[in-house]
Amino acid sequence: MTRATQTLSVAYFVILSLVVTTAAQQAQPAREWEDPAVMRRNQEEPHTTLMPFSSVADALKFPRKSSPFCQMLNGAWKFHWAAVPEEAPAEFYKEGFDDRQWSEIRVPSNWQMEGFGHPLFRNVHQPFPATPPMVPHDYNPVGSYRRTFTIPAGWAGQQVFLHFEAVHSASYVWVNGQEAGYNEGGMEPAEYNITRYLRPGENTVAVQVLRYSDGTYLECQDFWRLSGIFRDVYLMATPAVHIRDFYVTTDLDTPYQNAVLRVAAEIQNLGQKQIAGYRLRVMLFDAARNPVLDPVPISPGIAVSPGQNQSVNIQHPVSNPLKWSAEYPNLYTLVLELLGPDGKTTEVVSTRVGFREVEVRNQAVYINGVAVKFNGVNSHMQHPRTGHAMDLETMRRDLTIMKQFNINCVRTSHYPPNPEYLELADELGMYIVDETGDEAHATEYLSERREWRAAYVDRAVRMVKRDRNHPSVVIWSAGNESGSGQNIAELIKEGKRIDPSRPAWCYGGNDDLLPFEDIVGPRYPTPEELEKVGQVPAVQDPRPSFMDEYVAVTGNGLGNLDEFWEVIRRYPRLTGGAIWDWISPGITARWITTPDRSANGIEAALMAGAQLVEGRFGNAVALSGHDEWVEVYRHPALDITGDQLTLEAWVYPRRWNGTSPFITKGNHQFGLLQTDRNTIELYVQSPAPGGARASAKAAVPADWQYQWHHLAGVYDGTALRLYVDGKEAASTAHQGKIAVSAFPVNIGRNAELHGMEHPGELCNAVIDRVRIYGSALTAAELTDPAEPRLAEALLALDFDSTEDRGEFFSLGIGARPYGLIFPDRSAEPELWQLKKTPQPVAIQAVDLAGGRGRVRITNHHEHKNLRELDARWEVAADDQVIQQGTLELDVPAGESREVEVPFKAITPAPGVQYRLLVIFRLRADTGWAPAGHEIAWEQLDLPVGVPASRPQFKGLPSPQVYEEGGTIIVRGANFEHRVDKAAGTLSSIRYQGKELLRQGPSLNLWRAPTWNDSERDWGGKPIVDQWRATGLDRLKTRVKSVELRQSRGNVEILISTEARAPEAVSGFESDFRYTFRKGGDIVIEHRVKPVGPMPQWLPKVGIQLTLQEGLNRLSWYGRGPVETYPDRKTGMKVGVYSGLVEDQYISYLVPEDYGNKTDVRWAALSDGEVGLLVSGDTLLNVSAHHFSTDNLSRALYTPQLRKQDGITLNIDHRMAGVGDTPRKVLPKYQVAPGEYRYRVRLRPFGTGERPIELGRQDVFTN
Repeated sequence: MTRATQTLSVAYFVILSLVVTTAAQQAQPAREWEDPAVMRRNQEEPHTTLMPFSSVADALKFPRKSSPFCQMLNGAWKFHWAAVPEEAPAEFYKEGFDDRQWSEIRVPSNWQMEGFGHPLFRNVHQPFPATPPMVPHDYNPVGSYRRTFTIPAGWAGQQVFLHFEAVHSASYVWVNGQEAGYNEGGMEPAEYNITRYLRPGENTVAVQVLRYSDGTYLECQDFWRLSGIFRDVYLMATPAVHIRDFYVTTDLDTPYQNAVLRVAAEIQNLGQKQIAGYRLRVMLFDAARNPVLDPVPISPGIAVSPGQNQSVNIQHPVSNPLKWSAEYPNLYTLVLELLGPDGKTTEVVSTRVGFREVEVRNQAVYINGVAVKFNGVNSHMQHPRTGHAMDLETMRRDLTIMKQFNINCVRTSHYPPNPEYLELADELGMYIVDETGDEAHATEYLSERREWRAAYVDRAVRMVKRDRNHPSVVIWSAGNESGSGQNIAELIKEGKRIDPSRPAWCYGGNDDLLPFEDIVGPRYPTPEELEKVGQVPAVQDPRPSFMDEYVAVTGNGLGNLDEFWEVIRRYPRLTGGAIWDWISPGITARWITTPDRSANGIEAALMAGAQLVEGRFGNAVALSGHDEWVEVYRHPALDITGDQLTLEAWVYPRRWNGTSPFITKGNHQFGLLQTDRNTIELYVQSPAPGGARASAKAAVPADWQYQWHHLAGVYDGTALRLYVDGKEAASTAHQGKIAVSAFPVNIGRNAELHGMEHPGELCNAVIDRVRIYGSALTAAELTDPAEPRLAEALLALDFDSTEDRGEFFSLGIGARPYGLIFPDRSAEPELWQLKKTPQPVAIQAVDLAGGRGRVRITNHHEHKNLRELDARWEVAADDQVIQQGTLELDVPAGESREVEVPFKAITPAPGVQYRLLVIFRLRADTGWAPAGHEIAWEQLDLPVGVPASRPQFKGLPSPQVYEEGGTIIVRGANFEHRVDKAAGTLSSIRYQGKELLRQGPSLNLWRAPTWNDSERDWGGKPIVDQWRATGLDRLKTRVKSVELRQSRGNVEILISTEARAPEAVSGFESDFRYTFRKGGDIVIEHRVKPVGPMPQWLPKVGIQLTLQEGLNRLSWYGRGPVETYPDRKTGMKVGVYSGLVEDQYISYLVPEDYGNKTDVRWAALSDGEVGLLVSGDTLLNVSAHHFSTDNLSRALYTPQLRKQDGITLNIDHRMAGVGDTPRKVLPKYQVAPGEYRYRVRLRPFGTGERPIELGRQDVFTN
């Protein structure tokens, strides 16, 4: 492909500073996108975000991109996609090129989100084998863009710049057929002076974007790997003599009262003549646009030679300006007016500035003289429909939600964000850790290679020069997981040189305590490990600690936060941290299913855009190798554990790409695949302990590629046999059963191996007629074209048709479902805990006895006095507020006061619980929340109360008991209960003639695994492996005895059972004592005792039952309304809540346990007429689901969930916490294996009976 010959070589000299030099007219390398020494050619030097205006009034009035000297080039562009550079149109950039047959694409956008190519998610690795600086030659997609534009008549004589805010990954630019330049750096701006290429009338701009370049090795972030022109593109016109750049600092004096405003501007002369007599005027306006500086400072005369720049420095004292902080984001507008020799305005630029001082001292980060605690989050620029292309409203929404949930800091992981994001952070008040866009995670050794130094440093320079005028940016980050070599040190050194106003850099490396960091970690510690960091004295290490990543929130998580913030508040050195991470990475995709012809009807879905094409028989599924596969639901029928198996498929292999699984169920159960260019393999895994992998391997036929072949693998309990095109190609002797694996059957992917760490492609083949049998077929049966054995198949996929079942959020081949908010920006339950735990006001009980209400209130704000908030209190009796009032407080920031809450003495009622609630709310509207928005609260139990009374059965007959066959019937007024002796459980609860029960109570020690349960512990295996090995997910009950008794008018049934998984060594004694009382009450006394080896800890101890579908109205007295778990519950108040069962569903992107309610006094489900109340002798955990636990456990995608006929009710005596991703569940929140005894009440009720009154009754005291 033809390129212009002029090359700009970029070299950074270690001794002094960044130097960019031009090598004159030298030959361009054939592939400069594989040369780390070339990052940009013919570009303008980096500068702050700016836009010219013609007058001061306009600069104050209009948004930057509304300037008459800005022409947006967003919108529809002509677009061509090619798989490799060689297939891109060779001369598309030339004038007159015919692009009428091209597609159109929206700019800004990622082309993968517009239907071109494939979005790929990776974490540590690249989606290809890493060999820097080389990138794949057989698959490196290229996007070719074209559009026209017309220069406004008013721009005559102006210099015109073409500005790209971000293009990923490498890009060439042409204007009217002439090359304007080249860029690498997928998250940094690129700007070209295109004046010499322009002509009157219509002009053409052409851009060629390569998905992969050597720059890709510094863009190995944990996110979707997407490409294209995905941020704004615009033209900017300036005079020939113009303000090229400016740098603003606001130095505060020691009392942090008065300031010195300093402006360092750079005037550029792009004309042909020497200029002189220009002057620069600096004006500052407050929020009401009143001028602040008096007199207005103006520079001496400025002289600049042609093609040169001249620095201009102006400073002016400012008396007691309003300061900027996250709490008070006071902004001023700085206006720079360039005056010509005649005194007339030639150009005006403006920016918003905030007066604030950042210091690092005393092992802390100080802002305006106050040590700050950062309640931060990491945040990608991510949208479910547009990928990395972010619109202004979404960015504002993100920051607004953060502010509403007491978040005060964002680490822009792992690259500079859109310029508008920082403008919004300035406006709303958000501390920003602005991060350099370098992450070489798969190749961290690049940080030690000198030839990559310029590339590292260049990204930091472009970020710092763009963003250094933002008051919200308080810390620079040198990147993330990009190695620990000298290149990081030089990056920081250069960053400090060009911005000395921010004294401290941090770095998101995995090696702690690097010598060139000013702020240290750790990352992902335990609370105990963090405390040790806080205890380090300044003489040992004077640097503050900031956890740039901690408590990764993955799925149902964010346990342990209270423990972290107890430590953070205790030690000045601990400045807080940034949760990983803000937005869930799911992108919108279609759930396309294809039918299973077997009797099981197992759902199979075509993932990531896999398509049906003409196949060997009808249609077949075409897999491109680019993260496309067929996902099969984890149906019980496919849990093949016998010694018989047949796998069968027709395959049409295409280009070998290094990976080709055809049918697999993980890597440790069974599979049929191509292992290398020349070999096919059938494998089965034997069960643990001592399980081994047995395989039969054969060479591929000579005509393997681009031909149809029939593959079959058979295991008959004596040998594995591999058949190719009807002939036995290999056999291996083997005996024994097949191990069970929790991984799903995949077509074209191995779910155990091919996740977000997979450094390559998937299967590149067309596949037809997939079959799985639980028996061993003979050679004759395999070649029978009539397929008489189809009725025996466990899975039979023909791929002849599909059904579009709607949208879901895709995580690609295995992204973690991170996020405090879902992709649609709705809050995940964890966000409420993050709001509560680090809240800026703490309320503690001092003396609540004897009708006194003495509390200690601590103001954790940095600058705000609590008199600026609306403080209120309430006393509640269960669900009723019985007293309330306001508090007039004067508590300065950082101080505590003891306060008397003036509630009156309470005369308690039996069984009623009393609580004091203190709430702090906004007094006035803000830019991020209205008046009345809750900032902080605490709920304190009052030490008053009298015991609950026992239920009254006056006039009710004692229950009668009968036996009919294997059923015990207990009958009383308005109720009839039945016990199935063979099953050892209740089989019916009828009340007022209605059946409430579908399946009776049984021991339950299993929950649908959370992501943290399922993911490996850092340094160990996932706990769910131990649970499954013990058989907690498949316990079967054996009834040992059933004994019927009658005592004191009650009926007692004692049931002794053993619960054990088939063939499991370990099990549980599980004994139930049912007591049936006059009013229909059923009191269950349950004893559970483990027998044999046990997991380290259990997910829960409780009982599970299934109620009738109509009982879908849930109410409970406990924490709510949002779900809670033992290590994530303090963010919800105790109260009485209600809602439909379906409303309790939390759509975690990977289905898992959800909807738990902690500290439950009672819960009730009803249909509006009759219902069932549950309570316990201790506080319970309760949840109600429309899905079976088995379905929740087996589904890996939300569309795989199916509402059952009934409602699952979990009543748990103990529930384990959810932990955080790296550190899992702390010991105090684990459920230790041991003997447990507890009692539960089941009370049917009808119209006129209120659950809250029933819940005040004591049925457990004898």
